Amino acid sequence: MHGSTLDTAFTAGAIVGAVLVATILVVPLVRYVALVAATSAIAALYLHGGVPELVVWINGLQGEIVSKPTFSAGVIAGTLVALIGLGITRRRAAG
Repeated sequence: MHGSTLDTAFTAGAIVGAVLVATILVVPLVRYVALVAATSAIAALYLHGGVPELVVWINGLQGEIVSKPTFSAGVIAGTLVALIGLGITRRRAAG
């Protein structure tokens, strides 16, 4: 190892969370595309297998998140940093 105290998975998660949140909140087109993509994915899963398929997918997603707690914590940290940074920026612009 190279003596780093931050885990690589945590760092990657923080970057992913910050980029996703900042992009979705700042760029309206990305927000709409993300909404359409999420809605389409849910509709496709529902049409494919109904509510049981949705439950299986949600349980699989939950299992992935729980199996990588360091990455998940990084995503949460990155999300919070992006939200705080955007809040400060908007407050300065308004005031």
